Amino acid sequence: RHESGRRWRDGGAGRDDIDDVDRSVAMGSGSRMGLRLPGHASEAADRRALTTVAREGVEGRFRYWEMLMRLTEAFAQVTAGHQTEASEIAELVRGEARDLGEPWVEATAGLVLGTAHYWGGRLPDALGELAQALAVADRCGDPWVQGLLLGNRSAVRESLGDLAGARLDIETCLDLLGDEPEVLSPEGPIRLADLTILEGDPAAGFELATRAIDHVRRLGAVGWLAGAHCSRAHAARRRGRLGEAADDYRLALDLYESQGFHVGRIMALSGLGFCAEEAGDLEAARDLHTDELQLARAFGDPRAVAQALEGLAAVAVGEGDALLALRHLGEADGLRRAAGGPLPEAERLDVERVEAVCRRLLGDDVVELTLGPVS
Repeated sequence: RHESGRRWRDGGAGRDDIDDVDRSVAMGSGSRMGLRLPGHASEAADRRALTTVAREGVEGRFRYWEMLMRLTEAFAQVTAGHQTEASEIAELVRGEARDLGEPWVEATAGLVLGTAHYWGGRLPDALGELAQALAVADRCGDPWVQGLLLGNRSAVRESLGDLAGARLDIETCLDLLGDEPEVLSPEGPIRLADLTILEGDPAAGFELATRAIDHVRRLGAVGWLAGAHCSRAHAARRRGRLGEAADDYRLALDLYESQGFHVGRIMALSGLGFCAEEAGDLEAARDLHTDELQLARAFGDPRAVAQALEGLAAVAVGEGDALLALRHLGEADGLRRAAGGPLPEAERLDVERVEAVCRRLLGDDVVELTLGPVS
């Protein structure tokens, strides 16, 4: 079953480039919260630890680092799809940090909680947690954690269709971080590329994503490199450049697999599946979206499951089975609405392609009866 899908997975990814990036990161960068970050981001944590030593002595320093290590474990649970376990750890650490008067750790725990809600498909809860954590971060005046929180809230707002709010958050994040914002927030340029694509300018988004790839390579921030390649792939696919898009999705998939980052693997498989479907290779597209669906169900994010079902709907309509396509779309829409809202208008291009064929084959009445009006 997987031979056609494997052709799309394996065709053209450059392992030498990936290995070079991984080696440079292993030799040179710090790591915080399960993300690859440039060295001086971890130095900021070192400075806070030294401040804690001066205030409370060695025992206080160990307590500080012990809380951070537990949050690192919580973030690892998030990326593995164990949102409940991650939330339980982060809740405990947040309470301890509040009792000990460590607002930086308290805000970071809120970041983990917000991320767990986001990847668990609870978007309103994610917004609430991130707003609460931002209030704490504002009190301690730390631009690094403020930037991370704003970047994450930008992603939540984008998922809810609030592109203006998402852009405001990411631009505020970059402004907060001063003269070299991308050094502390390699996510910032990637988020700007994503938003530019969704706002309807894939050509500008492609250029922004290309600059983001170059930037994160210079930083050695491999944790962000896959996301930058995915952004460029999204832009290329919207411009009809399926070969370029597939190359970037393959590279991103290899990087995500090397990190064990399941959400990223789901996203890259989805992009490859749509590339195969648009190129007319429906067998490969079905294989890729089926693998995506299995991984999404194991991970537990209903929005990821919905995305895979939308991919399988495109395959079904390509094979002439419009009724199956509508069933997939209906299930996907129900999952998205339960998670916080329907698929945002700016992300409906693939769904609209499928719906248009279904309307042509079955008529408007059948589509409206199955899906209801788009809202």
